[in-house]
Amino acid sequence: MAEVGDDNKVTYKRDVIDVQQQVAKAQIIALYIHGIIGDTESLISSINQTILQPDGQKLSISKLYDVVLTFDYENLNTSIKENAENLKRRLIEVGLGANHGKELHLIAHSMGGLVSRWFIEQEGGNKVVQHLIMLGTPNAGSPWPVVEDWVKLTLGIGLNGLSTVAWPVTVLTGLIGILEKNIRVALAELNPNSDFLKSLAASEDPDIPYSIIAGNTSIIPAALEQQLEKKSSVLERLQRSLFNKVVNLPFFGIPNDIAVTVDSIENIPKGRSLAPFVQQVACDHLSYFSIELTEVGLDALITAIIAQQKK
Repeated sequence: MAEVGDDNKVTYKRDVIDVQQQVAKAQIIALYIHGIIGDTESLISSINQTILQPDGQKLSISKLYDVVLTFDYENLNTSIKENAENLKRRLIEVGLGANHGKELHLIAHSMGGLVSRWFIEQEGGNKVVQHLIMLGTPNAGSPWPVVEDWVKLTLGIGLNGLSTVAWPVTVLTGLIGILEKNIRVALAELNPNSDFLKSLAASEDPDIPYSIIAGNTSIIPAALEQQLEKKSSVLERLQRSLFNKVVNLPFFGIPNDIAVTVDSIENIPKGRSLAPFVQQVACDHLSYFSIELTEVGLDALITAIIAQQKK
């Protein structure tokens, strides 16, 4: 369980009995799941950030849930299937087994969405989860065969100031940490033709709502042009131009969030009883939870939560 102070500092409560008690008292619960890099701290540090709604109301993620839980997992040398099984076990431990009678929303970044889907679609998690929200999840795979290759490109973008939105220091530190470990992990499960993704695509309809938030770097300039022009020097405008060229290289110009194509993020089997609620936003893969300059990811996240609550 996690709490975030007024200074956005994250505090974790790890005592299982304490978490069980908090869950027992709660009615609507959020569970954050990180992706292939980093941890949940970088995701939930923004839950107190207020976002102005069309009706003039100011909302934050923290106001929409009674309790916020986190699932941090070993994400480079453990299979997605194993992590999904571990997720199931951890939920049971805190009182969130099948038919628990509460409302549980999974908020999953990147590969965390695949962990969530395997749990829901292959491990009986559709009797546990009431809403899955995925941000930048490679539902149809990734073009990066080795994690280190993506990390090197991404780190180069961040350290050279080529990203449109400044990435948190914790994100850059996480990228550097991966390189320091000299990891050459083949992302076999994320290969578009992997048995894992084929099995996931063939899953029975889980009959629960999915929401998808897809970053699209190709729409960032248009969405942020007025804000950036006020703050940009000639050098900064050149950096943004270089950013656009760099991220297009591995994707051959196909819309993407620098890690995954938009098509892959939005790829959920057709014909399900509940079509996914899809939003494209003007941000990159590491900025979905950002509170710097743009809050489009958080805005889309709140929109997805509220849209499901109204149904």
